[in-house]
Amino acid sequence: MKSQLLLFNPEWQGYGENNNVYYSSIKVAEMLFGDSDVMKVEVPVEESLERKKGVLGFDSIVSRFQTTINELRQKSPEKYLWWRNMRN
Repeated sequence: MKSQLLLFNPEWQGYGENNNVYYSSIKVAEMLFGDSDVMKVEVPVEESLERKKGVLGFDSIVSRFQTTINELRQKSPEKYLWWRNMRN
């Protein structure tokens, strides 16, 4: 068990009409985290998204979310820092 965990989620699905924010978030994460041990949520860079329940890419997001939750439970950190790109 690690005492803390850095979690990086470059998710662009759900609000992005394109994946430009993905590339920017990768660069920012490299500057912030450097060579630190970071758990990165793998997201597809290219993806055709459908709107479901009012959310663009709902099915894609849900499957990755469940995988991430399972990994976090397995790693069981005492605390974590979650950095996700956000669009205003």
